[in-house]
Amino acid sequence: MTPLGQEPPSLRSFRLTRPPTSLSALARSRLPGAPSSLPKPPGRARLGLIGVGILALAAVVGLVTRLEREEPELSLLILHGAPEIRRAPNGERIRWRRRATTVHIDSSLDRFGPGAKLAVQNAFGTWLSTDAYVPALTFDTSQGATLTMKADGRNTVLAAPITIPGHEKDLAVALVYWDERTGAISEADIVVNTKVPFAVLEDATDDDRDSRQDRDRHDHDRDRDHDHDHDHHHAKQGGQKSSCSGNYDLQNVLTHEVGHYLGLGEDVENRLATMYFSSARCETHKRTLDTSDEQAATTLYSAPIEEPIEQASAGCSVSGSRPGERPTAAFLLLAALGALTRRRSAKS
Repeated sequence: MTPLGQEPPSLRSFRLTRPPTSLSALARSRLPGAPSSLPKPPGRARLGLIGVGILALAAVVGLVTRLEREEPELSLLILHGAPEIRRAPNGERIRWRRRATTVHIDSSLDRFGPGAKLAVQNAFGTWLSTDAYVPALTFDTSQGATLTMKADGRNTVLAAPITIPGHEKDLAVALVYWDERTGAISEADIVVNTKVPFAVLEDATDDDRDSRQDRDRHDHDRDRDHDHDHDHHHAKQGGQKSSCSGNYDLQNVLTHEVGHYLGLGEDVENRLATMYFSSARCETHKRTLDTSDEQAATTLYSAPIEEPIEQASAGCSVSGSRPGERPTAAFLLLAALGALTRRRSAKS
């Protein structure tokens, strides 16, 4: 996500693959000796050809077995710059195909205040409240996480300076690792940029959304940064208290990034959408999903994931309820704590 006023950046995709493996044949040559006067044993040439054939067949079988055991080739995608649902080369949608995932909330987020970890859970909870069959979640904690461009087998939300070329000024980025053969996401990390002022702000979603609608009606200069005007409007309307102090709302930005975590791209048209590519200071309306956000999520996750759910060993588990089901106790607890900004609508 970028600050308001910047043009949507082009997609930057990095492919991470295992070092290529190859089988090198060791050539063994022998100079011909003097011709032998002894007669050749019958069938010796035939036995030699059979032996060569057996060796060749064994080499082919060994190569095929080795290739089958290779880990899947993973691509790293920085989800950025296009509203459509992304697809793998074979046409499969890039999305999670696990029924449950674990999210590690790193202690580096504590720099944004005591409510930072809850803001992370709230952001994920917002997407769990839709009718989309997104994976159930288990939250855990971590320490010392850093920004890397290499999959480590953990889904981590952390705070760090963003040093990825072309993204240094982004508010946050989502690094999504997926299998090129199936489109299945195997890992996703969210990095909040410590070069940007963040805080957990008081929710002013209704006034914030009204402010954005009013600004769109007047069609101000779309290429100019409206941060100052946006703050001033809130001060007059009373929608956002002075606690904003020019900060970006952590939960607002994280809710957007969780959409990327799930595989969604940017929305470059609908300014009211959570997946709109930029955010203003003091803005909080992205905490609540727009209709377009919910439709994108339910399209990408339109059916239950068939993979058996893995038993979590530790952490706080959260899962979305399905039509006709009661929400889990953990989900109700988060709702009571203010984790969700809107209730899921029941299917008819």
